[in-house]
Amino acid sequence: MEAVAAWFRQRVEPITRGESQVTYRELRQILISFKFRLEPLKNRKVAIYGLETKRTLFVKKRREKRLLVFNWPGDGRTVPISQIKLLRQTLELCEEHGVPSDVFYEKGVRIDRFINDYRIVLRKLASR
Repeated sequence: MEAVAAWFRQRVEPITRGESQVTYRELRQILISFKFRLEPLKNRKVAIYGLETKRTLFVKKRREKRLLVFNWPGDGRTVPISQIKLLRQTLELCEEHGVPSDVFYEKGVRIDRFINDYRIVLRKLASR
């Protein structure tokens, strides 16, 4: 039993659960890396498109389909956790569909929150 447990410990990583704070800019990078297309609409909204595949007996058809219309107040703002949960569930990017939180958030290019918030001050300090 100990050998089996050691084998599993080497090959299995714990799953990170829960949502993280991201900006709308980071969310855009994450969605693009998952092959979604974003198109700006009026009134600070964005349409999210994805490929839909339909299979018939002999033919496999792909077409782009609007999956979701999402509020987008600005790239620098932080996305509310409730909207991230809704988005992941609707686009099937949640754990139930095989995309754990750590995989979802690693797809985007993440900048440390402290560095991003204080980048102007840090740039001024670095130039002295």
